[in-house]
Amino acid sequence: MIKVRKNNLIVLVILLFFISLFIFSYNFSVRMVVSNVSEDNRQLLQHKNTQIISVLQESKSRKEWEKILLDYEDVNVIIENSKGKIVAKNIKDTDFSESITQRKQFDFQEKTYTIISSVHLLNNFSEHMGSLINFIIMEFIVGVFILLASITIMYLFIIRPYKAFYDSMEEYEKSGKIVKRTFKGYVGKIYNRFFALTKNLEANEKKQKRIIASISHDIKTPLTSIMGYTERLSKDNISEDRKKRYLETIYSKAVEIRRLVDEFDEFLSYNSLGQTEKEILKLSSVFESLRKEYEDELSSYGVSAEFISEENGEEILADRKKLSRVFGNIIGNSVKHFDDEKNKKIRFKLSVNKKEAVITVSDNGRGVKEENLEVIFEPFYTSDKGRKVAGLGLSICREIIENHGGQIFARKSDMGGLEIVISLPVYSLFD
Repeated sequence: MIKVRKNNLIVLVILLFFISLFIFSYNFSVRMVVSNVSEDNRQLLQHKNTQIISVLQESKSRKEWEKILLDYEDVNVIIENSKGKIVAKNIKDTDFSESITQRKQFDFQEKTYTIISSVHLLNNFSEHMGSLINFIIMEFIVGVFILLASITIMYLFIIRPYKAFYDSMEEYEKSGKIVKRTFKGYVGKIYNRFFALTKNLEANEKKQKRIIASISHDIKTPLTSIMGYTERLSKDNISEDRKKRYLETIYSKAVEIRRLVDEFDEFLSYNSLGQTEKEILKLSSVFESLRKEYEDELSSYGVSAEFISEENGEEILADRKKLSRVFGNIIGNSVKHFDDEKNKKIRFKLSVNKKEAVITVSDNGRGVKEENLEVIFEPFYTSDKGRKVAGLGLSICREIIENHGGQIFARKSDMGGLEIVISLPVYSLFD
């Protein structure tokens, strides 16, 4: 679900502001005209009342009042005595809903009377209609301008960026290529995310092609040997001893292919972030298990192992079996790259740095060139120019460690060989 972000919200607020300003100014202008008309009518009534009262008081008798009132055609007039009884009136307009009324008392022949006069609100409205019409025309022009400005703003800040984004998606769908573009606001964030995803897809596609090519190459070599030895076995003039050697070779090559396929299946499993059974583990327990599991095995290969622990009771949340797989792959990689048969060393060191558990595995083997340190975790990377069957061990290590929220990288060891560095968050970070 796409949320309205800051820039789009600002555009919406601006549009609502202009629309509200237009409505307010229009209402204000109408109220001003009505107010002016009302004020004019009040002044008119006040003047008429004064004039009528003066004429009535000068009359000889109350009988003349009806005739006097007929002279004031633009005003409705009612005269009541002190008891509220109508004694004279002159009413032309019976609609008092839109009128202004005034009441005023006066004395005649020692008696008190009340004059009630009213004038219709629209009587003088026509005098103000010209200015109101001019203002409405101006408001209409301003409204059209605001509408055009609103459409332009919506096009520039909303429609055009999304259209360009859509065009980029269509172009990518047709050609498989995408061009880096710069958009502002939330559209820019969406596009940058889309751009990053497409680049990740391209990288994964290249990675898959490289893996397929590597598998094809690594399977083809032992498979060719199997086919060759199988063809030789079909001949009748070979000795039993040679048949036995051929069968042993065929079996070893088949085992090699099986190992490669199993390793690839394992890589796919970790790469898809398969299920992990994480538990709270003490670092001291993990390191002690590492020492017990591999110290004797390394000794059988003629490798001297050193274990150094600087932890202080910290814990991690991890899958013990998968961590064991990581160290097994790293140790196996080190054992394969020793040159000196008499002086083979591996050092394991555990420390805690800034709420991270850091485990380093260092050796004095052949090592890796500086420019290759960043690629040794790629699937099927091999430093062997003879292109023997390459492995996925370090790639699996990376998948496991990253699935634990950690990091793994390689650097040159102070022992002369390769050093693998693993960092895992201690359990306190998950509290």
